[in-house]
Amino acid sequence: MKHVHDRGVAPELAAIAAPKQNFKSLLEVVEQAQAMEQANTCGINAVYEAAVAAKDYPAQVLMHWFINEQVEEERGPPNWWTASGPPPVPAVSWTSTATSRSSSLMTRKTEPVHVVA
Repeated sequence: MKHVHDRGVAPELAAIAAPKQNFKSLLEVVEQAQAMEQANTCGINAVYEAAVAAKDYPAQVLMHWFINEQVEEERGPPNWWTASGPPPVPAVSWTSTATSRSSSLMTRKTEPVHVVA
């Protein structure tokens, strides 16, 4: 937002749908997270392509951070993951962490993820 505002553009903000929170298995949680990251990558790539087409060099530089971040996010499951799923885990309260970003301040909000057997 700061980048856009600093360049004299008024951003248009739209509502974001709440993410799915009820899952049948941990595998479904991982699959949903991976699908969300792939969708994020498509959006980031589209913004970068628009910046290239417009010869908007500052936006291209900004988008490099997001592109690099997505490579890390989509790296895939850890090497201990097998075709039959993750290794057994102790009974814990599973949560997902959503990060909201604004200019130079990062805050974290934790929301529960419910796994229904």
